[in-house]
Amino acid sequence: MSQPYVLIIGGTNMDVFGQATQSLVYGESNIGTITTAYGGVGRNIAENCARLNLKTILLSALGADAYGHQIRNHAQTINLNMEHCVISDTHPTATYLSVLDENNDLLLGINAMDVLDLLDVPFIQNHRSLIENAHVCVLDTNLPQATLDYLLTHFKNTRFFVDGVSSSKVIKIKPHLHAIDTLKINKNEAQVLMGTPNDANFLRLAQKVRHVVITFGKDGALLIKQGKSYPFAAYASQIVNTTGAGDAFLAGLIYGIMHDYNYQASMHFALASAAITLKSKQSIHPEFSETLLLKTIKEQAYV
Repeated sequence: MSQPYVLIIGGTNMDVFGQATQSLVYGESNIGTITTAYGGVGRNIAENCARLNLKTILLSALGADAYGHQIRNHAQTINLNMEHCVISDTHPTATYLSVLDENNDLLLGINAMDVLDLLDVPFIQNHRSLIENAHVCVLDTNLPQATLDYLLTHFKNTRFFVDGVSSSKVIKIKPHLHAIDTLKINKNEAQVLMGTPNDANFLRLAQKVRHVVITFGKDGALLIKQGKSYPFAAYASQIVNTTGAGDAFLAGLIYGIMHDYNYQASMHFALASAAITLKSKQSIHPEFSETLLLKTIKEQAYV
């Protein structure tokens, strides 16, 4: 029997960060630093899964440009399978540009992600077998609406994990909550799906989704299943950068499920993964691994 695999369908992009080293002067050139990093919610989840020694396949779309080549070359170094991705000659690789002030606060962000429109229904139909045979199939809501609609209505036996991504994008999945096995969202995304800011109604989501995980940053997370809620405290961590912690969290949860732990135990893998990532300046901790995850879990005396 072939090794069970995680399939991620979602966004891949190059992040470009420009940070001023002194007070910004608008309308002029400013002195600062410019850095790049591999990004995208789907790609980040996939890299974290691959670093945890899970067999991982990423379905995404990139341009046949320098950024696209760099991302695919990097994937080979971490054993992340990207051979089924769309490589476009007409669309550039998705790019997210951010400008930060001297205090590291975001002033402006621009994303160009048109290439993800190529992850359309015909593309999904061409990869039906890959989706049907995945142990877990992860979707991020950067996908086009029609693609999410098709996936969540035409694969009745696929175990879908969905990352809400943002309050503006999570609404795409509202008509299909019953088709989702595990939904990972934050408090704001949960409120959007419920149509109310009333926290007491979080249990309502469990009436449609088999497993709901709501993250609250430093206040931990809430697992909701079978009509009951289970709160979890966040793992202690030195917070250097919050970007990417949610992606690592979901990868940790998947790690637990892929190793046949129940959801309560798997939540500790998720929380530990997030705590590790929070210590890194990058959205993916450069030393993130199964060994580091298990060491962190052992130190907390949980699983």
